Amino acid sequence: MKLLFFAITILSLLAVGRGASGPNVAGIIESISCPAELVQPPGEKPIPLDRKRDKGRILFPGESVLCTSKGSMHLMVFGRDVTISKPGIPYPIPYVRPRNLSDEEQMRQSALGRL
Repeated sequence: MKLLFFAITILSLLAVGRGASGPNVAGIIESISCPAELVQPPGEKPIPLDRKRDKGRILFPGESVLCTSKGSMHLMVFGRDVTISKPGIPYPIPYVRPRNLSDEEQMRQSALGRL
């Protein structure tokens, strides 16, 4: 429950800074316990992720995240909890929201979608 409150608070603050014309929000980084990178669409250089600075970072469709060595990363993507733990294998953030989200997953995604 605290995590949900934290995510909603962060998203509310970010919503003020980004206009309604911004891209759709697909997820958020909940925690990072591995050296990690954010890979944007082709042609872009990977961005190293910091464990403290990038906790709560918003993820958009078309981006990918990956652990570059041992450890794990926890994400919320379209209302679902996702754990990444295989080094070097990128997890692509999907463009399409799953249709069969539970009520709790729907509520979480609604909080993300308010950006």
